[in-house]
Amino acid sequence: MGRYRVKKNGIPILSHMDISRIGGHLADSVHDPTVPLPEPTDLKALLQRQFPAFTLITDQYLSPSGNLLGLTSFPGGEMVVPVPAHPGAARQITIPEKTIMIDRRLMQERLLAVCRFTLAHEMGHALFHGLFCADPENMKLYASQGSIARPSMLVDDGTCFQVVTDNHIRNEHDWLEWQANAFAAAVLLPERWVRGIAGKLREDFGDEASGTAGPEPAFLNELVIMLADIFAVSETTALIRLKTLGIAPQDIHFSDAGILV
Repeated sequence: MGRYRVKKNGIPILSHMDISRIGGHLADSVHDPTVPLPEPTDLKALLQRQFPAFTLITDQYLSPSGNLLGLTSFPGGEMVVPVPAHPGAARQITIPEKTIMIDRRLMQERLLAVCRFTLAHEMGHALFHGLFCADPENMKLYASQGSIARPSMLVDDGTCFQVVTDNHIRNEHDWLEWQANAFAAAVLLPERWVRGIAGKLREDFGDEASGTAGPEPAFLNELVIMLADIFAVSETTALIRLKTLGIAPQDIHFSDAGILV
């Protein structure tokens, strides 16, 4: 993957292109070379290969409301979790050092895309942010800037997944979340596969795929659906990845009917 520079506080200095390259490299490392077609990245295999020191925990409810989707903790520590069988009750558990936790609610087939993005996001934290998290003062700052304060953990609710462009970055918390989101998109939707699929579909669509004002919505709608289906991600994740790679224009969005306009 190569080495990269870091800021004084330990945050890596990485561009979208850097992260796309790293994510693609890691996705390729668990792709069966005998299979010529794209397939969903095997995140559990990648976790075992790239992060063997990390423990993955998926059998705990992380918050009473379900707003906390995942977390990464380098030092470990104590955490209070709800007891669903007894509304309002809670208990304390001990988290081992180097732990990734995914909320138990995400372990459902209908939430597969959310679960995969959350796990890939936490793996981004595990890959990039160990140096930052080694300083307790950094962790206090991160906790103070986020919506959920857990000083020894990088915690992620739905708002963290909204930090998708440089324009959303206001502080250290946002830098970490942006990098984790960029990694998740890159490892789930490897650039070489996305561009290959887009190129093939563009041939099928002909002139409709490359109008003077940019790709036609019909082409992009079909491409987003294909990517979401092939790589087991949400259509929103697929569209953001296409925008990041310059395949879809920045101003295109889903209508209330769920169609790109």
